[in-house]
Amino acid sequence: MPVRYGTAEEEMAICREYHNRLERELADLEVVMGGLAAERIPITEKQFQGQVQQLAQLCGWLCYHTWGSIHSPAGFPDLVLVRGSRLVFAELKAARGKLTAAQQQWLDALRQTAAEVYVWRPDDWDSIVACLGNGYA
Repeated sequence: MPVRYGTAEEEMAICREYHNRLERELADLEVVMGGLAAERIPITEKQFQGQVQQLAQLCGWLCYHTWGSIHSPAGFPDLVLVRGSRLVFAELKAARGKLTAAQQQWLDALRQTAAEVYVWRPDDWDSIVACLGNGYA
C-alpha cells in the first residue's frame, strides 16, 4: 500500500513545494554562476530521473527502476510507478535525448494496455507534477 501524506490536495501541495524548491535551487545556481539564466546548465538524464523518483515517492507512489539493465530487454521504460489503481510507465529523456527503436517498440506495446505511458523531459516538469500529484498529465 503506498504511503499517503494526507488528502489529495495536501499531497499536491507537497509536490508543488518540491518543484518550487528545485526552481529556487536552480535560480540560486544561476546567481552563483553570474546570472546566466539564458545559458542554463542542462540536467542529465540521471539527475532528472532522481528528481522524478523523489517526487513520485513524496506523492506516495511505489517506484521501480532497473539498476543493472545488462540482463534486461532493451528499451524497457526507465520507471514503473504504481499508486492505487494507477500504473504508469515513464521513459525519461534529457532535453535533447532521442528514443531508440527498442524504446519506441516498448512504448507502443504498453500503450495498447490500460496503463498510462509517458515520455518525460525536464521541460515537462509541470505535467509530471500534475500527473504524480493527483491527476493525469
